[in-house]
Amino acid sequence: MNNHLPAIRLRRMISYLKLPVSLNIFLFGFANRPLFERHVPIVDEKTAREAAEKPRKTEDTPGNRVSVDSISLALDMWVGSMPDLRYEFSLEQLADSINVCKNELLRYFQMYLHMDFRVWKSRLRLERAALMLLEYPSMMISDICKAVGMPNVSNFHRQFRKYKNCTPKQWRLGRT
Repeated sequence: MNNHLPAIRLRRMISYLKLPVSLNIFLFGFANRPLFERHVPIVDEKTAREAAEKPRKTEDTPGNRVSVDSISLALDMWVGSMPDLRYEFSLEQLADSINVCKNELLRYFQMYLHMDFRVWKSRLRLERAALMLLEYPSMMISDICKAVGMPNVSNFHRQFRKYKNCTPKQWRLGRT
């Protein structure tokens, strides 16, 4: 029995509402699904494999534009694969790994997420750190910083406090 079945049904019900992308982002954080949760992709492996095997369009013309939903799904799958965030990655590398043109991905961040790629990457790292703080209570905060690609501990504390409105230690203890 699949434990994720209710979550999948909920996601499908949300997607059937056909809300504007900006409203979905406002309500749910990222298109039709939360951005930083560990999730089971809605598509099955066969569909994902077929999508990955499609030839990549290199020209950036309006006729070749990739849909917002496909970029959203590709980013969800990439985040869901729990990539190693210790290493720096660029917009070009991310676009390459999800098989999307760099300009399309940049346009997606600007028009639909209303944030810069650097801000998205920082939030991704902070969310991963928040998960790790709860999952690994005995792990030192400085080690978590390094594990998510933020080696400067004071900078991490400042950004975490700004993003979550509490310190990492308070977050770990549940005083949010």
